Amino acid sequence: MQYDPVVERYADALFDTALAHESLEDVKADLDQFIAVFETTDQLQRFLQSYRVTAADKVRVFRNVFSDKMNIYVLNTIALMLQHQRASIIPELGQAFTEKVKAHHNIIGVHAYTAYSMNDDIRSQVKQALEKVLNKQVDLIESVDETLQGGIKLRIKNTVYDGTIAHQ
Repeated sequence: MQYDPVVERYADALFDTALAHESLEDVKADLDQFIAVFETTDQLQRFLQSYRVTAADKVRVFRNVFSDKMNIYVLNTIALMLQHQRASIIPELGQAFTEKVKAHHNIIGVHAYTAYSMNDDIRSQVKQALEKVLNKQVDLIESVDETLQGGIKLRIKNTVYDGTIAHQ
């Protein structure tokens, strides 16, 4: 997936730092946990995205609340984002960082769109075929698209492979 260049810079910096300090999994877990809290707490979102609160106050409050609850690299990255009034892209940072971790572990996300839900046997066959062709471990994400008549449509990163009946 393509992300805003600013998101990519933050994700690259966090990934490189976490990799250098051998803390990828800790950083990912803490970032995922913070984003879950951020996305489900309206009050936190409003505070961190408010233009009435100064960036310095946001950073101060953020550090006071979260300093002993998360990895220092996540803390510093989010604090830097708050300093530059970029709270709105925190969820995208999580997505971009997760993609970088998956790529590091040779995992690729593949979105499969079918007319009906795949049974376990078909899902396994599709996943195995993709892993063989892509030479990567596949994280298969299924979606039922009732507008399809049959077949399968795959999205790998920004490329769509349409094997549906309507396309043939």
